[in-house]
Amino acid sequence: MRLLRGGDRVVFEDVEQQVVALTGSRVRLVGPDGTPTAVLLMHLVDSPGFRVVGGTVAAAQAVTALHQLDDLDENVADRARRWERHIVEVETGLPPDVEPGMTPKPEYDPQHRTLRQREAAKAQELTAAGMKTSGVTVQRMRQRYRTGGLRALVDGRSRRATSPVGRADAGVVAAIREALSGEVTQSTGTRQRLRQRVEDILTERHRAGAVWLQSKETFNRLVASLSSGQHTFGAATSRRLGEVRPLASVADDEIGEALKLLWGTAAAVNTWNSRRAGCCPGSAGAGSAVTGGPTVPAWAKRLAVPDSETPARSKMAIDRLIARREVHLREKTLWRMLHETAGRSEEILGVNIEDLDFAGRRCPVKAKGNRTKARRRGQAREDYALETVYWDAGTARLLPRLLKGRTRGPVFITHRRPGPGKVVSPRSVCPDTGLARLSYGQARALLDEHTALRGLGTGGTCTSTATPP
Repeated sequence: MRLLRGGDRVVFEDVEQQVVALTGSRVRLVGPDGTPTAVLLMHLVDSPGFRVVGGTVAAAQAVTALHQLDDLDENVADRARRWERHIVEVETGLPPDVEPGMTPKPEYDPQHRTLRQREAAKAQELTAAGMKTSGVTVQRMRQRYRTGGLRALVDGRSRRATSPVGRADAGVVAAIREALSGEVTQSTGTRQRLRQRVEDILTERHRAGAVWLQSKETFNRLVASLSSGQHTFGAATSRRLGEVRPLASVADDEIGEALKLLWGTAAAVNTWNSRRAGCCPGSAGAGSAVTGGPTVPAWAKRLAVPDSETPARSKMAIDRLIARREVHLREKTLWRMLHETAGRSEEILGVNIEDLDFAGRRCPVKAKGNRTKARRRGQAREDYALETVYWDAGTARLLPRLLKGRTRGPVFITHRRPGPGKVVSPRSVCPDTGLARLSYGQARALLDEHTALRGLGTGGTCTSTATPP
């Protein structure tokens, strides 16, 4: 007997069928009506009435198209091939590509189990593996394989045409598109603002209640689908210029227009200068640091920072304030120290007695803008940047009188103990007297009490050297 090849016509079970493919010990046959059948080679050769009657390869190639999945997604094709292995095991007892001499599992042995029993066993196996399946599903997939080959096992949902907006109302989609187009020239907004804009558009075009707007979650998903690539809720500069545009295609005037639109009118001078400097790093009128990239145009100039309007008081004015008999020693020391050190109120109020260097007339303070880093509970805060401030003879004379022999705790304390419901850190409480540190709000109120001539809040500013007369 000659070797069996693809395209041969054979007689199996008294029906003339054609060999489509041979894989290991498995032979795939196709009947006259196009029904595919998978059978073991030994079972085919030993079957009664088996014989080879001839055939052509061209006929086999025409039927092989039913088993090609090259045009499908890889995951979808793998799922269909896995189903094919399960179905072949149900029908023949052995999965494809098994080693010669392997015997079927007891639950799939065709000599001891009926087809329905094998289908039920396969359903239990798939369910136990995490793929919930019933015997009816296995039977349906097996019938599909017989009538349509491997392509019939492909999930039909993967070939179904989908729309990015789903089944959303066309009027709602049009209103969202219009609202998204209007966000390009505005500052970065929120989805709630966009939803309100869409509701206004629908009210203008239709009567109230004529068009139903989806729930918040569905609306947000629809917006995300329609705004893909537009950077609607991201940085305003990227939305204005285009997030994925090549750098060489951005013109200098576009940079200037974006700066003017976003920060040209209402923004403060320092904000304009910082955004202008950060827009094209390295560009200072002579060209960009990136070769071929855009630069800030000459007409978008850096603005001059205006002088501070905070009045600086003279030493004579401070002396007059401190010379008043009704002013407590604590306030006199605080105001004198603020004036002589030119420090911020938060810095001076946060000083402890242990930090004072009386001989050098100096102490370390926590600089502005320094925050603690992430740390574990109970770990010491050792990540502050410290700066040193120096005071003069006036503060040097008042400090010993204020402390009255205290050697630890805050320098400036209140006259009362903190209430039972107030949580104060141990560093902010004097361990000898139990009095808490003077807060910024209390210091400001005391300053207003002595300097506010036109009512509360009209006095001097309790920062740096701006202590009023």
